[in-house]
Amino acid sequence: MALAVDATSSGTNVTAQTAGNTTTVSHVITSATVLVVSISAWDNGGVGTGCSGVTYNGIAMTAVGNSTGSTGTSTGSFYTEQWYLLAPATGTHNIVATVAGKTDKLGLSGISFSGGSTVTAIDVSSKTFGTSGTYLAGVTTTVASEYLVDCISHLSTNSPSSHTGTQIYTDAASSTSTGSQYSAAAPAGNISMNWVYPDVGDEAAYSVLAVKAVSGSMNAPTFVASYRSVYNTFTTPKTLSVTTQPGDLVVVYAGADSGGTPSIATPSGNGITFTLYQSVLVDSTWCLAYIWAGVDNTGGTNWTLTDTINTGGINWGFSCLVFRNSGGVGASNKDNQDGFAPTMALTTTQDNSAVVVFANDWNGLDGTSRTWETVNSITPTNGNGLERDYAGFAGLYENYGAYYNNVGSAGPKTVGLTAPAGQKYSMVALEVKGQAFTGVNIVWLMA
Repeated sequence: MALAVDATSSGTNVTAQTAGNTTTVSHVITSATVLVVSISAWDNGGVGTGCSGVTYNGIAMTAVGNSTGSTGTSTGSFYTEQWYLLAPATGTHNIVATVAGKTDKLGLSGISFSGGSTVTAIDVSSKTFGTSGTYLAGVTTTVASEYLVDCISHLSTNSPSSHTGTQIYTDAASSTSTGSQYSAAAPAGNISMNWVYPDVGDEAAYSVLAVKAVSGSMNAPTFVASYRSVYNTFTTPKTLSVTTQPGDLVVVYAGADSGGTPSIATPSGNGITFTLYQSVLVDSTWCLAYIWAGVDNTGGTNWTLTDTINTGGINWGFSCLVFRNSGGVGASNKDNQDGFAPTMALTTTQDNSAVVVFANDWNGLDGTSRTWETVNSITPTNGNGLERDYAGFAGLYENYGAYYNNVGSAGPKTVGLTAPAGQKYSMVALEVKGQAFTGVNIVWLMA
């Protein structure tokens, strides 16, 4: 079940309040797993202290860590804070905010979500305060397709000239502009919303948080295609002809039959910025193993992916796997052992991820009867298409490459091969995360 907005509500109290006074807003929930309440307030000439508590249907809500911002000057104190409640009651009930000290204006917004996590509802939060015409605070989300919710308290009798999300409310009465908005997030990473006011230089406080989807609502990424070079020649550079669409995640692994001085360069092509996640470089009696990944923002047909090795006389090669509907890269790991099958632990960070595994055996044992580890009832083989590479070169080395298309719930996994044993292996593995849903195109207005 994807994360979705259930209902919103808002209200503003412009009467002078003291500690213990309350502001009440009615909120109607049809079906929700989490309720978020955002508070924006102003204390004229004083020092705002926020709320001592917020309830929904009489149930105490939890303050979000790192969400409270405040700024105080001769014009008063401006503060923002956010609260949440898991499994809120359905029907029409009151949100009640109790102030901890003097307050001259308090704006309140509520937003309930279905499909929110019932374990860790809030992924990340941030805040900022000061003097500016544009207010934002970026957060780095860990899961794709989360929702952002923010709130602002700004010294202004003007409404905002622009904002980047769906407005819940704004109110510019009583010398202070308060407001709140939300937006569906893009793939996991650093994102933000903002408010722009015509009053440059006036004080404001701003808070933002990200709501996480319920565990298990993630779709697995979609494997599109793989491409490989030969692994038993000295030729450098080597190239692959690759076809992608914008937004595809391209995973590249590479190996060579000798380590030490030789090294394999970061691949290049189609303007992709590749990040090296793991590499095994020991000495000349071990194989090399690398794994990179990068998002293709351009896409294209039969574009050229290039890689090189810095030393001649070394057998080497590289391959790439293309994934669509990916939320980015999660966990990665590497290992090298002598005398065993290439098996390794990997703790995935998101449900229903794919995992790419690559291993080289310096001993060059015959891998004809090879067997891959089973994860979530999935065993890669040449027949089911999950094994993408196997090449044995007598007297040189053997290499193995495969992906698990869905490893199930996030947590510890064992990936690699169970046979043949007795290998002197170098191996790398990478988690490819999926998304809760696709088809969202967000344009972020950054300051």
